[in-house]
Amino acid sequence: RRIYNTVTTNKMSMLQAVKIKEGVYWVGAIDWNIRDYHGYTLPGTTYNAYLVLGEKVALIDGTYPGHEWQMIERIESVIPLEKIDYIVANHIEIDHSGSLPMLAKKLPNVPIYMTEVAKKGFARHYDTKDWNIHTIKNLEALELGGKTLTFLEAPFLHWPDSMFTYLGEDKVLFPNDAFGQHIASSARFDDELGIDEAMEHAAKFVANLIVPLSPKVLKKLGEVTEL
Repeated sequence: RRIYNTVTTNKMSMLQAVKIKEGVYWVGAIDWNIRDYHGYTLPGTTYNAYLVLGEKVALIDGTYPGHEWQMIERIESVIPLEKIDYIVANHIEIDHSGSLPMLAKKLPNVPIYMTEVAKKGFARHYDTKDWNIHTIKNLEALELGGKTLTFLEAPFLHWPDSMFTYLGEDKVLFPNDAFGQHIASSARFDDELGIDEAMEHAAKFVANLIVPLSPKVLKKLGEVTEL
């Protein structure tokens, strides 16, 4: 049994993880320079990745290529990278998955959880023959020991491969792009950024990507509520 202290283990790390809940950390990357993505103008953006620590450790999502170093530094401000037991890939798109080739090489035996559709899609984007892929079924759960991740297939929110990950004990939903915002900021929470600015970016994201899918969002929220 492995229990991880929440105290920083690598005092030399320049970038620090941000605590979301006990044993849950944001370990993503901020891209201050990107100005065009999904066909509209951006003020920069943030690639969200999360570390969930139970008796075992899961990494949820990743970063755009070239920003992996930020994620690794933030992970290693909490635990050594090699302590990760599972990787969860909620979505194929490169702003979520660009760090997966690097992780698959550094952590070759770690299972990567994804939908069956994602498995086929990743094979078209990357060389996945050496990846330790585990495909999920809707509502399948992964026990970490004190933390439980439940996977919800969410096709066309906003790609066919998409899924949500729900952390039951802490009531935290990791919904990838269903509630996206393109923001580059050192603030991680809406009260730090300002709720008006957060909602402005959310409205722009929804208008560009999610509006045609709104009924699917509401239906999926109903499934989350049942959990």
